[in-house]
Amino acid sequence: MIFLYVFATVILVIAISMVVDQVRLGRHKGLTRDQFVSALSKDGAPAETAGAVYDLYKNLSKSKTFGLNPDDTFDGFGIIHEDIDYDLEELVEKLGMEMSIEPVLLEWPTEVKTLRDMALWLHWVSQRQRRSTRVKISSARSPVR
Repeated sequence: MIFLYVFATVILVIAISMVVDQVRLGRHKGLTRDQFVSALSKDGAPAETAGAVYDLYKNLSKSKTFGLNPDDTFDGFGIIHEDIDYDLEELVEKLGMEMSIEPVLLEWPTEVKTLRDMALWLHWVSQRQRRSTRVKISSARSPVR
């Protein structure tokens, strides 16, 4: 019987933390998709790339008032290194690109910390496409340090 109470308490704590997280994200004010794409296009990111980044991270919250800013950090959303690498690989594939080879990836000069960084990194990768090889991002060549 004690096991049942402990189990129920754990489930309740998880449920409460999920609700609190959704409320916190719902209060995060940002730009609409069009404003986000426009802001990143001024930095040279194509609309398709900026839109893909927005769409992926807009799904963090179920709130209709939740918006994103180009300078939102992944830390602010509780997203860790490995998740960013996975998201980068997902977006590269979604955008119909192939991951560049390791020596090319090592040329990227800065760490991907914000949504703006991610869109610009994706644009940078798109300009260095190589059709012959596809590699997974490893921690050794990850743009997330």
